[in-house]
Amino acid sequence: MPTPHGPLTADDRTDILALTSRYAHALDRHDWDQLSSVFAPDARMEFAGLPPETGPAAIAAVCARALEPLEASQHLVGSPLLETLGDSVTVSSYFHAQHVRTVDGRTALFTVAGTYDDLVERRPEGWLISLRRQSVSWQAGDPRVLG
Repeated sequence: MPTPHGPLTADDRTDILALTSRYAHALDRHDWDQLSSVFAPDARMEFAGLPPETGPAAIAAVCARALEPLEASQHLVGSPLLETLGDSVTVSSYFHAQHVRTVDGRTALFTVAGTYDDLVERRPEGWLISLRRQSVSWQAGDPRVLG
């Protein structure tokens, strides 16, 4: 449950924005424990085109299934907009994700870009994502890269 707090401080903003960076770095490093640490225990992730997942372990498992077969990936997250909503904060950020894998003996690339719309709450363990909605704006390349 979120705990009441006043206006966002500079430290709050830094901590909230660090969540998006920690998420991206964890994906590309296949650090599923780190990935799980950005989500609240009851978090929900709505992946574009996939059924929603609830809980950090389930969210990490979906990401692991998609990314572990790849030779490389790079997830860039930026242009965050924060808005305070009572005891929580909404964060809307753009993402640009590149995925690399050998397909038919050749290096193939598949790029996905879109938006993460997050609900972030201050919990006893700090700021955590309680809801993340992924919307895809465009894709380019060979979709076989992601299986």
